[in-house]
Amino acid sequence: MNAKTMQTGEALRNLFIQQLNLLKVNREKVPLHVLKTKYKKGYETLCQELKTTGSQYAKQLTLSGIRFHKDYIMEGSECINRVIEESGMLTKLSRAVFAEQSIDNFETLCEELRILIEREADTFCKKHLGLLLTEESLMNEAADPLVFSFANGCFLIENKWIPKEIYKYK
Repeated sequence: MNAKTMQTGEALRNLFIQQLNLLKVNREKVPLHVLKTKYKKGYETLCQELKTTGSQYAKQLTLSGIRFHKDYIMEGSECINRVIEESGMLTKLSRAVFAEQSIDNFETLCEELRILIEREADTFCKKHLGLLLTEESLMNEAADPLVFSFANGCFLIENKWIPKEIYKYK
């Protein structure tokens, strides 16, 4: 992650925390039925802002670094969406925001979801492997060809994905 991305992430997190805190203060000081009637417009605006910011922040926490080649993006996205839906995490994330106003619980749930997503992405990418024969692997019997996933454009080296554009051929 570069400095600009991290700053944007930090700014997004700070905005989300401000919105959570505002909701918490409103809920503590004003009964919910009053928020939903007398202060309906402002309350609904805040809730919508929380949904938008929370969604953006959750995507940043759970999907950053996950990559698919354009030819595999639809199939890969379907796998990821299925995992998200089946995990039940969206309901838990919503509860962390609207019932608890807890950034800690929200981030913990996002980390749990990220683990599930990474596992699914890893499985998906391993279904689309090929071997890359390098000059070294052709010339030296002891040198193995490189394992490459067409789905994410990465080499699989010691069970870690290394993007093709940053891998240094030996």
